[in-house]
Amino acid sequence: MATVIGLCVSYKGLSEEHIVLSQNSSETNGNMEQLKANHDLLTAALIKLQRSFQEAVRAKDSMQLVRNRERQGKELLQRQKEALVNEETQLRTRITALEKSCERCPIGWELLRSSCYFFPPTESGPKLSWHRSREECKKSGADLAVIDSQEKQILAKRILDRTERCRNGRGVEMVEWNRAGQRVLV
Repeated sequence: MATVIGLCVSYKGLSEEHIVLSQNSSETNGNMEQLKANHDLLTAALIKLQRSFQEAVRAKDSMQLVRNRERQGKELLQRQKEALVNEETQLRTRITALEKSCERCPIGWELLRSSCYFFPPTESGPKLSWHRSREECKKSGADLAVIDSQEKQILAKRILDRTERCRNGRGVEMVEWNRAGQRVLV
């Protein structure tokens, strides 16, 4: 009987231990289910964050490309601006030089727009041939005038009338201009 009592006490002790272990096992299983659910939520959140990160990286790369293009465009515009400023400076310098040289004609010459015209005095000597007249003009760095506009013809007529060249036989072929701007011989 002593064995039976011993077994009962031992069984009763094991039974209480089993109840405690069973409770612990249920609690552990509940904790494990909770951990598994948390793990699933964290895994889903991680995947979502990775996608968001990848989208952010793509957006950053795209913005970097746009920024690089804008920087290159800005640099191109800056170079073009510098070239235009240089060209403007050169043109202003040239205009200044031209104004200094073009606003005045040598003494005895007549200015019309940006060209100077010379009408030798009638007393300057014998009449010259066309070729000889041209040689004389070339010595001065000029050439014989071509009267190809009404404006040039008016200048020539005014000068010639003033110096009476036409009356002395040293005239210029005069033409008229019709309303369409075409020459008509007089």
